[in-house]
This record gives sequence, C-alpha cells and structure tokens, in this order.
Amino acid sequence: MVAAAHLGIHGFFIPSTVKTASHVDIAIKNSSKNKSMSAPPDSFDLYNDTLMAYVSRIKPEDRLEHPTASASAYSPICGTEITIDLNIDTGKITDIGYDSGSACALTKTVLAVLLDHGQGRSKEEIERGYKALNALLDEGQNPEGLWADLKVLAPTRTYTARHNSMRLPFEATLKAFSG
Repeated sequence: MVAAAHLGIHGFFIPSTVKTASHVDIAIKNSSKNKSMSAPPDSFDLYNDTLMAYVSRIKPEDRLEHPTASASAYSPICGTEITIDLNIDTGKITDIGYDSGSACALTKTVLAVLLDHGQGRSKEEIERGYKALNALLDEGQNPEGLWADLKVLAPTRTYTARHNSMRLPFEATLKAFSG
C-alpha cells in the first residue's frame, strides 16, 4: 500500500502524515533525496495567505488576441519564461495579457501586482514599479504608493535565488514597451 503524499510549497515530496510547519521542516531535513537543498529562510512567512491569494488569481496563460506589443523575459537560473502582451494607446497600457508558463509563486505574485496596477500606466510608471521591486529586493525598502502591494514580497529579500525570476514580469513589460 502506498501512503498518500503531496508536493509541498517548495516542490519537496511531503508524506500525508506531515501536519504542521515544524513537521514539514523535519521532513525536508530528513529527506535523503533533498539533503543538499534547503527551504528559503522563513518559508512559512514567505508563502503566507496574502501572497497565495495573489498567486491563485494567475492562470498559466491569458494572452491577448492581437496585442500592440509583446515580449518575453527568461531566467536561466530557474528556467522560468514570462511573456507579456500589451495593448498600448497614446503611450499607456490599455490591456495586459500574459503567459506565465511554469512560473513560481513569487513570480506569479509580481505578475498579479502588475496586472492589478499596470493598466492605464505609461512606460515611466512601469519603470517606477520595477525600481520599487528592485529597491525592495536589494535594499529592503518597502514600496509606497502605486506599487505598495509589492511589499508582500518583503520576506523574499534574503531569498536571492528567486530575485531574477521575480523581476521577469516587469522586464518583459518594459521590453514590450520598447518593442
């Protein structure tokens, strides 16, 4: 008989007997297959209900039929590729489409914030969002104003392995603008 199990939030195989966060930590540490891998610091703070609410809204794909501009950004570190479609009129985004492929939860969170606040914005306003994300990741500065929702990613500052992938939605959007 095979015991029931599922993939945990970090992609680790977690037996169904694991019930609490401390049990997951023990399961990850005791996994002979994943001995060299570790969960990011404060992983259960990182994948909180607020962040997961953003993630749950992102479908793998929601492309525009006839975009004005389209561009992709790729992270060779994790293999994630994001494609952003834009409809642009008089220098402002009128509609956003995307293909998030197999993006992680953190990348999808940034994409969700971009979808929430990107429509009606100019390239300069998107650049300010990108700078706000970078300031959060690189310097720990919580964003304010239009891009304040990015602060849900504050616990990721020490999780540098995912910083490149979190930048992809903004990078693809800026590339599309530069088309």
